[in-house]
Amino acid sequence: RMLRAGPIQISLTVDLGIQALRGLGAIHGAGIVHRDLSPDNLMVGKDANGRPVLKIIDLGLARQISIPSDKTDSDPGMVMGKLRYCSPEQAGQDANTVDARSDLYSLAAVLYEMVCGLPPFNSETPHGFVLLKLSEDPLPLAGRNPRLRVPDELSTVLRRGLAPLDERILFQNPGGFASLKQQQVQ
Repeated sequence: RMLRAGPIQISLTVDLGIQALRGLGAIHGAGIVHRDLSPDNLMVGKDANGRPVLKIIDLGLARQISIPSDKTDSDPGMVMGKLRYCSPEQAGQDANTVDARSDLYSLAAVLYEMVCGLPPFNSETPHGFVLLKLSEDPLPLAGRNPRLRVPDELSTVLRRGLAPLDERILFQNPGGFASLKQQQVQ
C-alpha cells in the first residue's frame, strides 16, 4: 500500500531495506529461497515505539535452495513469482540458478520502486517486464524522478542488485546497507 502513494522517503527505504535483508538472511540461512518477494509480501507495521517494522510474509512459493528447480512441483516454463519483481533467471533464463541471489534481485527491484515511485523497467504488460529484464539494463535511478535526489551510493547498490546473475551484488550483510544510513542518507 505504501508504494501506491509514490516514492517513499529514502531514509525509510534504507531502514526497511536493512530489515528486509535481515529477514532474507534468516530465510536463506535456513536453506530456503522465497521466490516471490514483492511489495505484496513485505508487510510494514509499527513496533511499540511507533517505529516501522518490516516482516517478510507468504512463503507459499518458497523452496529449499538445495533442490533443483526441475525437482519441484513447478511446470517447465512456468514463472514463479510476480513478473514485475522476479529475477531474470526466475523468468526462465535459467530456472536452475534460482537461489538467494534471485531474492536479492527482487528486493533491489522493490527498493528501486520505493525510492523513485517507478519500476526499474518501463512496460505496459507483465510479460514486457520479463523481456526487458532478459535483454536490457534497468533504467538508471538518476533522473528517473526529477523531484528526487538519489544518493550515488544508494543508486550503485540498487544497480548492482539488478545486475545479471554472475555480476549481482547487493549488500547481503545488512551492515553494509546500514552504512548508507550512517552516511546521513535523506
